[in-house]
Amino acid sequence: MFGKKYGDHVRIVSEASIGSNFRRIKALTGRGALNDYDTERRLLEELAALLGTRPQDAPGALRKDLGSLAARPSKRSAAFARPSYTTAPSSSQPPRSRRRRPGRH
Repeated sequence: MFGKKYGDHVRIVSEASIGSNFRRIKALTGRGALNDYDTERRLLEELAALLGTRPQDAPGALRKDLGSLAARPSKRSAAFARPSYTTAPSSSQPPRSRRRRPGRH
């Protein structure tokens, strides 16, 4: 509703309900709206470059990459999945305890 009335002159940043039939709208106008748009556009272009795709294809590429990461087992879970056996040196004698003899310190 608000955006229809003001169009491209105002950039709505957030909108929230603050009570029955009351809305709080945070909006940027003029240069603030342009700066906000430029910042978001640069972030999208940077993410697209990191994903190796075009900005308009970035959301789909990110979903695909995250899906393949989630399907791949992590190194940590793989380490816990395999049993780890260690062997202690065998000895026919039990280990000695180190007790102090009376009179010696």
